[in-house]
Amino acid sequence: VQVDRLEALVWGGGVGEESWVIEWLQIDGDPGQDEVWAELAKVVKRSWRHEGGATLRIAAMAVDARYNSDKVHAFCEQFEHVIPTTGKEGRGRPIITSPGAMKRKRSQAHRRPSWSVGVDSGKDKVAAMLRVKEKGPQYVHFPEDLDEVFFDQLTAEKLVTVYVHGRPVRKWKVIPGRRNEGLDLTVLNLAAQASLGSAVTNALAEIVQRVQAKGQQGDAASEPVASPAPPRTRRMLSRGVE
Repeated sequence: VQVDRLEALVWGGGVGEESWVIEWLQIDGDPGQDEVWAELAKVVKRSWRHEGGATLRIAAMAVDARYNSDKVHAFCEQFEHVIPTTGKEGRGRPIITSPGAMKRKRSQAHRRPSWSVGVDSGKDKVAAMLRVKEKGPQYVHFPEDLDEVFFDQLTAEKLVTVYVHGRPVRKWKVIPGRRNEGLDLTVLNLAAQASLGSAVTNALAEIVQRVQAKGQQGDAASEPVASPAPPRTRRMLSRGVE
């Protein structure tokens, strides 16, 4: 969520964390106005045609709630499978963590509490995926017409060593003069996918078979939306809007 726009990345997840960048979107306008969020709602409801012929819908969406958080939370309340998130730095954090019980209790009267995104863990994961050169597990597919600006943003940070209380700590830092929305969006997508829980991620092979079967049968029906796993007390759960 930016001062003058929303940016969204549509991401496809497959077996073994093989991934596809589907579409990079920008919705211009003041995020303080309802019209901008109405356009994003259209994205949530859209379907995309799979190359096999079937159609797919968004299973989960993560929205960064650091800026204009009231609007973000109001938007997320409209959809069961859209979650507000807040990034948390620190090595070793899970890529997505559900809200704690007390936080849910305090928030339930007026808005859905935010999920925590382990941004360092997410960026570590993105870096590892980008090093995979062969199609298959953890390989990322990019469309040929994707703007080169996206790649500049995706690689806009580098891992550096800083000292905290005299101890060396590895941190991701933005390269001067670069913008990093593409990287943030990618991390949010990984977090959103992880929010679906292991029951969904472990069933991806079965989901792929269903999609292929629908395409072969000429069935245009969309795959049903799978909602993020419900928050559980003290339970850590291992797409995105910036």
